[in-house]
Amino acid sequence: DGSWTTPVIVSELGDNTLKDYQLILNDTGYIELLWSGVESGSIVVHSTIGTFGGSWSTPVHISTP
Repeated sequence: DGSWTTPVIVSELGDNTLKDYQLILNDTGYIELLWSGVESGSIVVHSTIGTFGGSWSTPVHISTP
């Protein structure tokens, strides 16, 4: 419908999220958000999947420190 939805928090509180992130959209309505954060002094990549107008999955680490 062209309107914005209410913002949601996809990262845990206290997560030292860095500015580099990627948002991937596909034509079936899925969105993947990838971002990096600092954990124990190392950079870790996180991912979550959502749908247009829907909810987001629980973020997962897709790399190790």
